[in-house]
Amino acid sequence: MGLNWHSMNLLIEARSEGIELGRVLTIGRLNIFVSKPKIRQMLIANGLENLYRDEAASAKYAEPILEMLGASKVDSLDASDYEGATLIANLNKPISEDLYSRYDLIVDGGTIEHIFNLPTALSNLMKMVKPGGRLVVCTMANNYFGHGFYQISPELFYRALSPENGFEVEQLVVHEDFDFAPIYDVPDPKDVLSRIEMCSDWAGLKMDVQAKRISEVEPFTTAPQQSDYTTNWDADAIPKNAPTAGNQGAFSIKNYLKQAMPQLLELKHRLLWRFRRQFTPFMRISHNIRRRRQFAMNNQPVKFRKR
Repeated sequence: MGLNWHSMNLLIEARSEGIELGRVLTIGRLNIFVSKPKIRQMLIANGLENLYRDEAASAKYAEPILEMLGASKVDSLDASDYEGATLIANLNKPISEDLYSRYDLIVDGGTIEHIFNLPTALSNLMKMVKPGGRLVVCTMANNYFGHGFYQISPELFYRALSPENGFEVEQLVVHEDFDFAPIYDVPDPKDVLSRIEMCSDWAGLKMDVQAKRISEVEPFTTAPQQSDYTTNWDADAIPKNAPTAGNQGAFSIKNYLKQAMPQLLELKHRLLWRFRRQFTPFMRISHNIRRRRQFAMNNQPVKFRKR
């Protein structure tokens, strides 16, 4: 867990926009995964070069960097003291009430996907943020099979960090896991009336979320529901899985032929099964082309808005 180039830049941008870090809690001791020259360059780009401190940029953990950016105090929370965290707590269980509304900023640099009771863990983080404060979560979104318990969807954060739970998402972005990768803003699936789905090749995809606490309410008194289901349950809603105008013709013709000529369809599948070894390479290529055309970030400009 730690601060990569984008999560570091997110904090620097917040400071340049006049957001005071105040009292900060990191979830675990956050390692610094950004070199000193890159840290300096990000500060210069945001007009904060005067804040640069070589000893802070050289530190192993993030506390000096956060103090360099204006944090008045930095605590760290972990399930054990093996890295010297200042607070010991198991986020699988409800936290002590004396931690409620204590912090202006909480930064999770890659912990939440490793916690089995994810709703409890997320609720704990939300409760520890002061009204007006912010929660920043950096987690895995795709191509990290086996990294933790979960790879998380944007839908989860939009539904969980919602006004009924006392929060509003200020920004949610995804980017591939290499320095200076293109950054894509991801809208709320409820707003674009569709699921936010994507496929990528080999690069891991990371997601960074910044949300502001707008009211002091108990999170998840009602369990969040995925937006397209709740809309589909509404009799007056537009069906989300209906074909779009752009593919309506192809969709209709394809299904008409399947229904009109079932014998031909059966023959096709018999041949594919009989010669499956020979057809497999071609089917893999065809499948990859279709998935890339449908789900690549660059091919979904409404859902992935490149900065």
